[in-house]
Amino acid sequence: MFHGFVIFLEPEEIIIKSQNTELTTYEEIDYIKDMLGRVEVDTVLTPNDVYVGTEYIPVSKRKREKGITYKRKLLIREKHTFQNILSYDTTILTRKYIPTSKDTAVFAVLNRNLDWTKTIIVQDVTGSMYSYTLQTLVWLKLHKDNTDLKHFVFFNDGDNNPDGAIGKSDGAYYIQSKNIDDITNLISTVMGKRNGGMGPENDIEAILFAIKKYPDCESVILIADNSAQVRDMSLLKKINKPVKVILCGVSGMINDQYLEIAHKTGGSVHTIEQDIVDFVNLKNGDVLTIGEQKFKVKNNKFILID
Repeated sequence: MFHGFVIFLEPEEIIIKSQNTELTTYEEIDYIKDMLGRVEVDTVLTPNDVYVGTEYIPVSKRKREKGITYKRKLLIREKHTFQNILSYDTTILTRKYIPTSKDTAVFAVLNRNLDWTKTIIVQDVTGSMYSYTLQTLVWLKLHKDNTDLKHFVFFNDGDNNPDGAIGKSDGAYYIQSKNIDDITNLISTVMGKRNGGMGPENDIEAILFAIKKYPDCESVILIADNSAQVRDMSLLKKINKPVKVILCGVSGMINDQYLEIAHKTGGSVHTIEQDIVDFVNLKNGDVLTIGEQKFKVKNNKFILID
């Protein structure tokens, strides 16, 4: 069996860009409101207008600036999703490469699952998630007339006292509305109350809070940060609804905690490219394939084998 560490390296220029463009909480809130205000709701959009598909980009900055892309993968090319909303400086029209817009997981998953009903969205709005929060808001604004989604919980892991006691951290807020301004205002409030803390988040507490607020829901949609650990997994057995996990920020290893959440609740896992819905039928010894990764079920947990 493999023993050791697997390290995934981001291209250096993406790291530099990320470091140079880090926003404060209130700059994130202003950015969300500004971009949301630019979305025209009178235009009928298809999923391809916000999720155009994948191509490969060259490592060479000069080639990227010329808009050069490829259909085939080589070692010196990186997979990239083009889309024409949430771009910082340009759009698909110029075919420019924009690192900050390459993960459109929320758009992709919600576009593929327009039939989700009697459910509640539980979304992590901690520091690393503001671009996905914006995707949720833009999608809701574009689909206000053809979606049943109107129950939401947004959480920040404890307001001004992050990393509190398991199950009692607070920082989760509920709203029932299809009014995008009301939803945006609540998100702004929740983001403004956050105060840092450690990396792991209180996802399970937020899910339990959501079920308490909307007990008639048939499932929960968790929009989660793949890079963040779930610090209250000990509460997982208390969840009595299927959890559909939308994984954001998947650039390397899938976080196996979210696989466990989906498996033990009879839910599903959704990435930018895949809907994995057969968790309820998985048993010990079965192998689950997600993208290029393979997990083996052992003692009801998921062990990476490839």
